[in-house]
Amino acid sequence: MRRGLLFGGAGLAIVAALAASLLLAFAWLPALEDWRRQMVAERLSHYWGEPVSISGKVELTLWPRPVLRVEGLTSTTDGVAPVQVRELRLLFARWTRMATRPLLFAMAVEDARLEFPLDPSADAAPGTLLSSPVAFFSVLPRLRLKNVVFDFVDPQDNWRFSLDVSQVQSRLRDGVEYLEASAKLNGSPLRLAFQFDREPHPPVPEAPPYGAALSVEGPGLSAQVHTRSWRAAFDDNLTLSVAATSSSIGDLLEVAGIARTVDGRGTLAATLLTDPARISARGITLDLDFTSGVRTAITGSVADLLDATGIDLTTVTDIKPGAQPASSLLDITVTRLSGRFHDGPKGLMLSEAELTTNAFSQNLRDIGPISVASIRRDDAGRVALIGISIQGSPDPDPLFHLTGNVGDTLGIKDISLAGDFDLPLDDVLDVPDSADGKLGRLVGAAAITDAGGPVRLETFSAELRGSDLLSAGLKLRDASATRPDESVMEVTLDVPKLAPLAKVLGTSTSFSGGVGFSGTFERKGEVVRSKGRLDIGRTQVNGTLSAEVKDGRPRIFGPLSSPSVHVDELSNLLFGGPDGAPKPRIAVAGVHVDQARSLDLAHAVDLDIDVKADRIEGIGVSAGDLSATLRLDNGAFKADPVTVTIGRGRLQAALTEADGERMRIKGSGEGWPLEGLAGGSTHLIRSGTVAASFDVTADLGAEGNPLRTLDGGVTARIEDGSLGTGMLDLAGLGLFGSLFNPAVLSGESHLRCVRIPLQFSAGVGRTDPAIIVETEHVRAVGRGTVNMARETVDLDFTPSPLNGGGAGYSFTVKGPLAKPAVALGGKTQAPVRGGCSG
Repeated sequence: MRRGLLFGGAGLAIVAALAASLLLAFAWLPALEDWRRQMVAERLSHYWGEPVSISGKVELTLWPRPVLRVEGLTSTTDGVAPVQVRELRLLFARWTRMATRPLLFAMAVEDARLEFPLDPSADAAPGTLLSSPVAFFSVLPRLRLKNVVFDFVDPQDNWRFSLDVSQVQSRLRDGVEYLEASAKLNGSPLRLAFQFDREPHPPVPEAPPYGAALSVEGPGLSAQVHTRSWRAAFDDNLTLSVAATSSSIGDLLEVAGIARTVDGRGTLAATLLTDPARISARGITLDLDFTSGVRTAITGSVADLLDATGIDLTTVTDIKPGAQPASSLLDITVTRLSGRFHDGPKGLMLSEAELTTNAFSQNLRDIGPISVASIRRDDAGRVALIGISIQGSPDPDPLFHLTGNVGDTLGIKDISLAGDFDLPLDDVLDVPDSADGKLGRLVGAAAITDAGGPVRLETFSAELRGSDLLSAGLKLRDASATRPDESVMEVTLDVPKLAPLAKVLGTSTSFSGGVGFSGTFERKGEVVRSKGRLDIGRTQVNGTLSAEVKDGRPRIFGPLSSPSVHVDELSNLLFGGPDGAPKPRIAVAGVHVDQARSLDLAHAVDLDIDVKADRIEGIGVSAGDLSATLRLDNGAFKADPVTVTIGRGRLQAALTEADGERMRIKGSGEGWPLEGLAGGSTHLIRSGTVAASFDVTADLGAEGNPLRTLDGGVTARIEDGSLGTGMLDLAGLGLFGSLFNPAVLSGESHLRCVRIPLQFSAGVGRTDPAIIVETEHVRAVGRGTVNMARETVDLDFTPSPLNGGGAGYSFTVKGPLAKPAVALGGKTQAPVRGGCSG
């Protein structure tokens, strides 16, 4: 037994001696220098992940701890990006702790430059230092650096982040490794501080036992990263809490080599979960507050930061949160943009998007996939989005497809975007379900640029196809980079029959004609001019309207003319629907108007339009020579003057706004022959002309007949009139008094004067004070009502001699306004003094 132990001990001693001899030979024998280089290079290549070559010395120190010193290392990070290290020292665990501690205690790198490509597709052998960020992170607690430069580059897109670390100092205290580093990022100073647990220090029993904390302080940046790990190597399944604040976004941009286009403050918080395959981010909260007043908030998560997959981010940008409600079209401004970016079946999608202004909000349908081929930086620090591709949907036939570039993303300049679209009009407009595709599709193409000035449409064309109800077209022409403030848009619209379209829109109309427009919209500088022809049934309107900004308000002005206006058709269009019929509902899809901030267009635009019409048809009498000046000034409408020839008379009036929706109509007319107004009683009329004055109000937009809303006073007079009968004198003088009356004997009475004063209320006119009809011998006093809405008359007359005496025979005038019936009887009316002037 004893002999066996002696032989065993001797054997072990011999093996140990041989091992020690081999180790000493490896460490010190000059003849083994090349072998040492080859073996160390192979082991470092396996550890690094790419081939490593050594041109200098390789030395191994064994006591008091193993230290491997290597000079002249070269390698790559992606097969081509260079890595050069003048000296590398690997400090291993002490001999007495190798069984219980990680083999590698520290790694010292001096005078080195390492280049890393900014390419997520670059890959290294699994399990190597370059295979994952987690593996590289595990080296941090063991790094000792002096004069080391890390270059993160993307030559193709001109990105370079150069981190120059002058020195990393460390100290071990109470099982915690403390490291401090002075560095420069792209020439700007940074202060980095790290601390890592060498021994387990769990904050709570169930938490990962090893922790690390990193802090970065630099121009405009303060960041902290707190990490927990289950292993002291920090090489797998890490949980990182990230918090960063920026006191100057502009400083950060300059550090990154980006032009200082914007400035402001920002905060970032997130939790990162890592494993050798990926880094995921949860609880992302990014708040940016720019000096321009714009605020952006981004929240959500990303399943894989390196591959940019599993994205679920909600973004809200308040552009002008304190904007007052718009009071004019020029005041409308975008106040908020929001949406949710997430992975779709074919790429990044934007959903739940909403555009909010200070007048309305617009919900946008899902958009995507969205992709950008590259994010490029130029020598001036501008960031460009190259190869933008945005589709209207992931369907094989998307609603639209937009491609192009933005040369200066932060400055929103050098924009060049173009695309085509094929949109169902049902998706563009918010119409009833009854439309069901009957309105066709809007098909076209457009290009946007800011060449030569502000952002503008470079080309645009659209055509409405596939509908039997209407057709339309828009085309931009004469748009040029040399004249960016000038362009012409051609517009056509044709609705052959309005009634079928109205039915599809959920309403009805008795207007049987069509509607069409053909014209151009021309922009020159700040003035937009519309020239064309509008057809409504048989009514044709030609004109040229211009729009400009005057005293900060949009103003539309110009002449309109028509050879003939068919009032009956226009009345059917405006008022001809059945009572209670719903109004057609047409709006831009997804638009919601907040009533508290809704825009009153009548108060938003000023008008000054001259209207002329040669003929007016469809009112039962010949009319024409219409002339009117329409004005809308700060919401106050008036048409003054309005002149028109009706029959052989001429009417002049002024229309102004009254209370609520009512219009006040004040004016006068004269020259109408009495026989032309007597309807079926023309055999009683020999001569005379009618004049009238009026001051009434009415709701011209009321459903049905607006005459039902007529209020106010109307006074009519008859001048130089004569009756083809002596019955009025007979009724006033009586049988005996008229025996020798020349009017009764001749069968003709001369009218000295006729005065008809009516006071209207809700379309019913009552005599106020009374109707006066005077001949050479008789004065008749009449009272009653004239109902304009029903076109009926109900009057009681009592005639009496002018030279005194008792009342004559009373009579009534009743029935249709155009052909009333005259009969004896009725109420006796009290006489009046003063005659027509009373």
